[in-house]
Amino acid sequence: MVRKAGAHIIPAGFEYDRIVIPMLREYPVLKAYVLQDRGKSPGYPGEKELADHYVKKIESLPFKIEKVEIDLYSFDDVFEATHSIIRREQKAGNPIYINISSAPKLISVAMMF
Repeated sequence: MVRKAGAHIIPAGFEYDRIVIPMLREYPVLKAYVLQDRGKSPGYPGEKELADHYVKKIESLPFKIEKVEIDLYSFDDVFEATHSIIRREQKAGNPIYINISSAPKLISVAMMF
């Protein structure tokens, strides 16, 4: 099945291979939105460095990236950012792919709603 290129919404910092391989092989990318923690919430040691490394790897891929800085530990922030992106891309008539394959539960649930 050939899928139409679409907008991907992905949380930053979680298992690069599980996110990127499908984007390159199965779900063509028109644009990728990377939900990135703005770093104001308490996280785990080394989290910011891991997320920055992840984002740099994503930025090296051959498609357009838009970083969306939010509080990834806030259900409301994740939900609102995802909803806003979905509405924007729906208006443009683009398919939307939400990748929660390796996201923590809070982020997964917020993105699914």
